[in-house]
Amino acid sequence: MADLLRKTSFTKDEIRHLYRTFKQDCPSGEVSKSHFSSIFSTLFPGGECFRYATFLFRNIDRSNSGFIRFEDLIVTLSILIHGSVEARLSWTFDLYDLNKDGMLTRTELSQIIASIFQLMVPVGKVNFASVAGAIEERTNRLFQVY
Repeated sequence: MADLLRKTSFTKDEIRHLYRTFKQDCPSGEVSKSHFSSIFSTLFPGGECFRYATFLFRNIDRSNSGFIRFEDLIVTLSILIHGSVEARLSWTFDLYDLNKDGMLTRTELSQIIASIFQLMVPVGKVNFASVAGAIEERTNRLFQVY
């Protein structure tokens, strides 16, 4: 508990509550990629979430163990909820930097944008030509701005 209090901005009561909830969904104390994707899919019932969930999973599973432990999850939540703007931007950059080389490429950004589109557009209702054009347009716009 002391380690989690030191690593996060959560109170003891918040950590206990989060842990109880985590153990209810994940009695083994670990979440596999497929289980994480299944949980994540409840947030986007009409979309295809496996790709984006995989990107999220890899960013939360910092030890590359193939599982998310409670500590991994709570540290991530602390950054996203309580972290500074810089900490949240750094976490988001790491999410988008798919090959973890410290740089964002058009390909990486395009893959992220495509995975977000897949979350939002109901499966089977996708016009791939228009979606591909929109993804390319957004990617180009981001690279022009930054």
